[in-house]
Amino acid sequence: MPNPAKKPPETSEENEAGFLDLRAVNVARGERVVLHDVNLTIRTGEHVAILGPNGCGKSTLIMAMSCQVYPMVKPEMRVRIFGRERWDLTQLRQHFGVVGAELPGERTAVTTGLDAVTAGFFSASTLWPNLHVTKQMRERSWEALERMEATHLARQLVGEMSAGEKRRIVIARALVHRPKQLLLTSPPTRSTWPRSANCAKPSAAWRGRAPAWCW
Repeated sequence: MPNPAKKPPETSEENEAGFLDLRAVNVARGERVVLHDVNLTIRTGEHVAILGPNGCGKSTLIMAMSCQVYPMVKPEMRVRIFGRERWDLTQLRQHFGVVGAELPGERTAVTTGLDAVTAGFFSASTLWPNLHVTKQMRERSWEALERMEATHLARQLVGEMSAGEKRRIVIARALVHRPKQLLLTSPPTRSTWPRSANCAKPSAAWRGRAPAWCW
């Protein structure tokens, strides 16, 4: 079983390619097509904001980028992420972090901050008994909390945290893989960033990481 904390070696193709290349992408949710003929290119490390009203397909787009949903198969359709059209999902997850509006799963409320961050290695809502947590995972989780100046939340239950504190845990969880690219599904508030970081240019929080892609 692959170790989720160990990053796979990058090929020259991945190093040289941009982050995202979508061509003629259509995505259906049930019987309804919600993305129509999307063409989008994003370079690695580029800042891009996608704006739109509720229900226009922003969340579906990010799900297509993270392979949670798949485009309709057409001859002209193409989805290329970091230069590759096919990915092992476990490996793809280690190349970028997704920062959602909330932590996933009902068990999160009774999970400590450190466990919620560590569960990000497994895309799980909490550390279930069958998950094997290594020393390296714990160290990387603590490092992510340090980057968000949130180590004081390590032993606190998520259900007892404020909205701003939960947001820091969400971002730290996305950082455990040391991703090249971050995808934020909503812009963070100024109070979310560590005091050492500038909200407009969060270099202190993300030093050594690619800039965020958000809407």
